[in-house]
Amino acid sequence: MRTRKNSLRLNNFDYSSPGMYFITVCAQNRMEIFGEINNEKMILNDFGLIVQKYIRNISSERIRIEEFILMPNHVHILISIIAGAVHEPPLQRRQMLIPKIIGKFKMQSAKEINIIRKTPGMRVWQRGYHDHIVRNMDDCIKIKRYILDNPGNWFKDKNFSEM
Repeated sequence: MRTRKNSLRLNNFDYSSPGMYFITVCAQNRMEIFGEINNEKMILNDFGLIVQKYIRNISSERIRIEEFILMPNHVHILISIIAGAVHEPPLQRRQMLIPKIIGKFKMQSAKEINIIRKTPGMRVWQRGYHDHIVRNMDDCIKIKRYILDNPGNWFKDKNFSEM
């Protein structure tokens, strides 16, 4: 199995710890496959609806989706892990809760999208994801505002690629 030399995760941090995590996952090659922005609103296509369904499936008794926005080529998710969440001892990053959640989300949504487009095994998501550990309530408020404003900022977004 290939391993990444420079992890995107914070060293020595337990990503199963209670708290909030701001996650960004990009489509493979930042292809705009989940829908389009129209009048500063995200209009989901069939693939976007699939992704939305799997984001909503993440929530459980101990895991809550606080906010999310699906964009044409990426998704922002604000996830809370509630105190008392059960997890294995974090011997390896892949056993930690946040990497498990994101890995399962990416696998399930990609599998269903690939069934529809008849491209089994084709990558839907870029390898890895960006995370930010929410440090306080001000940080949380800024992130929620960023998520809600994202469709309106699409045309100046660094992830937007003019065709």
